[in-house]
Amino acid sequence: MCKNPTFGNSNRRFVRFLAPDYADSVSLPRQSSSGEYLPSAREVSMSVHTDSDKPHTHVTFVLAIFGEFVYHDLAHVAQSAGYQGSRIKCCGVEKQQFHPECYPIRVPSSDPVFGRRNQNCMEYTRSSTAPRIGCTLGPESKSIR
Repeated sequence: MCKNPTFGNSNRRFVRFLAPDYADSVSLPRQSSSGEYLPSAREVSMSVHTDSDKPHTHVTFVLAIFGEFVYHDLAHVAQSAGYQGSRIKCCGVEKQQFHPECYPIRVPSSDPVFGRRNQNCMEYTRSSTAPRIGCTLGPESKSIR
């Protein structure tokens, strides 16, 4: 008999090791300690990954496999969807039609990949939510696909 039959099941809440840290303690993305927006994910990625074509002699192919493992684990968090499961469009949308689950990633004009294409936005919707245990009030819980 299984002691935890719901662990890892789909359509369940994603269990976190750390408590969520939302700006409003419920669902708004966090901000800096001064209340400003944090840098976009693309800006952080470009700052961290500066050596694009330099092979690392001290790592093996196992690192790539581990990266895939982490990606596939994170990719199983369900994304918010539009009407009848349609994809939500976040970039180039008028303010009055902007979906509340949209959090597009700002792309700086200096971006070496997207800047050349004059792309200043990357589509991104928030993860879908799941009910909290006992339907209590509190921070959003993310849903496992």
